[in-house]
Amino acid sequence: MANKIDTTYPKDALEQLYRTESIGRLKERLLAIIFLYEGKSTKEVSALVKRSQNTVRDWRRRWNDGGYQSLKLELTGGPKPQLNAEGWDAVAAHVKGKGMSVEDARQYVLREHKVEYSYGMVWRELRHKRKLPYGKPFMVNDKMPVDAEEQLKKR
Repeated sequence: MANKIDTTYPKDALEQLYRTESIGRLKERLLAIIFLYEGKSTKEVSALVKRSQNTVRDWRRRWNDGGYQSLKLELTGGPKPQLNAEGWDAVAAHVKGKGMSVEDARQYVLREHKVEYSYGMVWRELRHKRKLPYGKPFMVNDKMPVDAEEQLKKR
């Protein structure tokens, strides 16, 4: 049964599944299985669906092993975050009100949590998601008098 397709599922029901499927990837896989039901070779099917022969073989194997359910996408959601929401909340609490730049916050995360994030990631977590205010640094002249604003108002 290495090159054969399991045809215990009725072809008309398979075609109905294909017509009603809304997920494009799964629809493509079902189309390949329909072509295999019709007796086309793996090479012919791969040319029709514009996929490699190995991909079509894998879809056939999965269909034979578990039917329609085995063709469904298995999305895992990606890797788990290195610093969870509570960790980011702690970083935000530490950074808030200290006038730290995003780069300073990034260095703090690296130093305290031993996790290296990009500048953009730290910006997204602190400024965008946690709405921390921007503290733009500016130069303060040491020779400027303490009451400089008052002196300017008098003029």
